[in-house]
Amino acid sequence: MWYVIHVQTGKENEIRKQLVRKGYTAYSPVEMRAIRSGGNWQDKPYTLFPGYLFIDLDLDDEVYYRVKATPGVIRFLGHESPIPLREDEEQYILSICNRGRPIKPSRMR
Repeated sequence: MWYVIHVQTGKENEIRKQLVRKGYTAYSPVEMRAIRSGGNWQDKPYTLFPGYLFIDLDLDDEVYYRVKATPGVIRFLGHESPIPLREDEEQYILSICNRGRPIKPSRMR
């Protein structure tokens, strides 16, 4: 099941890499955006959900505390306990995660 974890903003990719090293599938959806800087257009990565990661887990107490102990992880989303994503939410997130690759630029140049 897929869960959402709140992480330190700006460190999503570092924390994702740590979780992947621990054997989990985790994503931080990124879109390549065309940014004009100094008169030139450049594609730059833009995190779609700053401060959040999406992680696939079979959640039990051991896994919960192992993920929670990862530096930069703040908490699982859910009021009193972690709540998994609904099926439609899961499908949406997986579609924009693009298997870990950034989505193409959203603007025409």
